[in-house]
Amino acid sequence: MKQQTIALYGHNLVLSIVGACLQQKPEFRIICIEGVPADCLKKMDAAYPQVVLFDLTLYPHFAALLARDYPEIVPIGIDLTRHKIWLPSGKLLHLFTIEDLVTAISTEILSVQHAPASDEDIL
Repeated sequence: MKQQTIALYGHNLVLSIVGACLQQKPEFRIICIEGVPADCLKKMDAAYPQVVLFDLTLYPHFAALLARDYPEIVPIGIDLTRHKIWLPSGKLLHLFTIEDLVTAISTEILSVQHAPASDEDIL
């Protein structure tokens, strides 16, 4: 199985714990990015993660910034205060274990990989 690159945006206890747990999964390569969102987006070109995990309570607008400039990267927001994860589809899923997050990441990566091409991609 090909390793998927997961970026953690920001530096806080929530993402540190999530990153440490995901690092134990052989299917994921974990990188960290932080700073001004626009600068981080530019830096992502080198690492090009498939998914960016971010703390939804600290950065509620990060997904919109990411989607505008990098629609092929899947933003997933984590809100541990409510035990939820936010997906680009607008769904809020329960997050009780790291396996819940792994399932959501894998599902979102597969849905992006199998999404039909847009009209711009065809032309």
